[in-house]
Amino acid sequence: MNIYCPLVRENCKGNECVMWKEEKCLIASALETYISVEHESYTPSAGISVGFSRPEEEVPEEITTATSEQLAAEMIDYTMKNFVGEMENQYMARQYFRMYLEGKNVQEYMLPAEIRLKVQRAYLLAEKQIADEIMLKKAEIMQKEKTELPSLVSQCIDWAQNRSLKRITLADVDAFLI
Repeated sequence: MNIYCPLVRENCKGNECVMWKEEKCLIASALETYISVEHESYTPSAGISVGFSRPEEEVPEEITTATSEQLAAEMIDYTMKNFVGEMENQYMARQYFRMYLEGKNVQEYMLPAEIRLKVQRAYLLAEKQIADEIMLKKAEIMQKEKTELPSLVSQCIDWAQNRSLKRITLADVDAFLI
């Protein structure tokens, strides 16, 4: 058989090829399946191919009627209640928000386009709010550490003198802080 194979860029090797199974080429079989599905979903009256469609999920009324800002607030409340102390990482927020939706038996990717857009906007608003809160907390901690630093330095010097250390290394400072 003199069939050109795009994978090896030569004539088809048949049974010697890794893409050969049960006397058939897997690449050709996949293309045949795809083409047959496309022909089945073709609507001559419209003149276009419908393609693969996914069923859209029924959306709870509380999600359809809420604004993006309200959804963001609900997502943040849910996250703060269920993941206390884990919100230092704003990038985990999206996972927590997906859990929020799954708690309402809603899968984000099965939503209608306009609702999915609203949910994604709520994600972004909530992530921004969480990032702002994290920055405020870090600024407060930095300010607190700045005020405590002079007393820590004197305590560290006393600690080193009690141990007869003439120099203090970074390892010594770590030991002191522990």
